[in-house]
Amino acid sequence: MVRTPRKETRENCHVAFAMKYYPKRDAYIVNKFVKEHSHRLANSREVPFLHSHRCVTESDIAQSISMRKASIKTSQTYDYMVNQAGGYMKVGFTSKDLYNRMELERRQVVLDGDAQAAISYMNAKAIRSRNFFACLV
Repeated sequence: MVRTPRKETRENCHVAFAMKYYPKRDAYIVNKFVKEHSHRLANSREVPFLHSHRCVTESDIAQSISMRKASIKTSQTYDYMVNQAGGYMKVGFTSKDLYNRMELERRQVVLDGDAQAAISYMNAKAIRSRNFFACLV
């Protein structure tokens, strides 16, 4: 299957801000500053949805995990958080961000649980069978 190429979304923007530390002066001095953008900037309604401005905090994850244990779906948890924050603009992340973090947390629990399950299995097998030997480091 041949995919059609994605639309080019990168801009050739030459905005730059560079500083250099001068030990003799014990100061940072701006040595390059270009403020002209070659594209339109995000307006105030778009800023909360920029990748650089989105963050699912540890407290959001803890709350979401607690709600998951109470059989509340991730989509319902996100809706609750949006209500709690006062709207989509103020929640600080998108529903996809929350789904991604929850999946990451779930995988971590499974990885930790799988390793522990394997060790427990090996230990139990070693106790039951004299011919079985497991060296777990």
